[in-house]
Amino acid sequence: MSFKNRTCCLSSFLLVIMIVPLCILQNEFTPANARSDINNSNGAEIHVLFIGNSLTGYHDMPQLFQNFSNSAEKNVNVDSALVYGASLTKLLQSAIVLQKINSQQWDFIILQSDDTSAFPDLYEKEINLINAFKEEIARKSPDATILYFMVWGLRDGVSIQEIHGEFVHYSYSDYMTKIKTGTMYIASHTQVAIVPIGVAWENLIEQDQSYKNKLFGADNAHPAPLGSYMGAAVVFVSIFQENCSTSFFAGIDPKEAQKIQKIASDTVLEEIGQWKLTSKLSNEVYQEIPIWLNSSQRIEPGKIHLEWDFNESYDHFLLYMNEKSPKRILKPSYTLTLNSVGTYFFMISAVNGSVETLQSFPLYLVISETKTSSISSPVISIVIFSLLGLIFILKSHLNNRNIKKTGSNQY
Repeated sequence: MSFKNRTCCLSSFLLVIMIVPLCILQNEFTPANARSDINNSNGAEIHVLFIGNSLTGYHDMPQLFQNFSNSAEKNVNVDSALVYGASLTKLLQSAIVLQKINSQQWDFIILQSDDTSAFPDLYEKEINLINAFKEEIARKSPDATILYFMVWGLRDGVSIQEIHGEFVHYSYSDYMTKIKTGTMYIASHTQVAIVPIGVAWENLIEQDQSYKNKLFGADNAHPAPLGSYMGAAVVFVSIFQENCSTSFFAGIDPKEAQKIQKIASDTVLEEIGQWKLTSKLSNEVYQEIPIWLNSSQRIEPGKIHLEWDFNESYDHFLLYMNEKSPKRILKPSYTLTLNSVGTYFFMISAVNGSVETLQSFPLYLVISETKTSSISSPVISIVIFSLLGLIFILKSHLNNRNIKKTGSNQY
């Protein structure tokens, strides 16, 4: 199994799980809300609900998505439940939102939070909120696909205060990396798919720096018309699993609109696995990989050998596991012994001098004891929830483990 950087990454980092499976489970894991039974080509109407605040409401992103769909001759019914200035907590408590969720059966629900995903100390709260939304949605729409809206970083970055009192300023790029890492972690723990709008913005800005001003509104946080247009395009590609190449330009110069459509399409389709997107319009389904091990293999029960390639110079690596103190590793390989039932989360960073560069897979393992009639020796079932293809390289010190927000960004 390998993990490959996006083409814009600075170096290649491959993680290989060096194990020989005894057998592959027949019922492979997919996100809990995954479906593959809807095919819009037969004319069936697809019902899509947007839940969020002003990040979604500015320039009416839901209507822009409806217009994209109409232009592509998709039979789509779009609605929204928006509460400006509301956090995910407030949205869950909103009578408007709850009424809309339960007003009919939905096929897709786009759930927009804020930049909470940038802060590890808030991960657990966000995970609990998304799970609460899933329970509420399942009452009326048990088969709905929930798409977690990945937001963008603030244009001028953000300053935060560590628990020790030191203030740290994260640039737009560094802040976006924190959002990406957190969004992937949260999605992994809630088994929801991701609409990578923030990454699409970042990709366009990397290609043309002038878009750092064009995508953001006057407050440097909300979207300008171009930003909302790109967001709607990313939602379109995420739902229909096809290039966004339509004649709907929303008053934008056609060449510029086509450029935005292409970036939106490439962002989603070139890395579709890591967004955990499941096509309802084809049989192409993203699946995790369950593996069985026992003592008849070269690797003993409970032991996993990790190896990775790192082409940059380094002094050593640090392995973080479940937010414990990191383990210093001198070479790019390590054997883990995981005999206890439970869940394990891993990150690896490379250290060169005083610079620590985080290599964030992340890798998420669930260990459970299992019995099977065909295997007499003890068996450990290891389900690897890895975010395939995702590697984010941070050129900064690892300051994001014990930090807290100094202020809230209201949307």
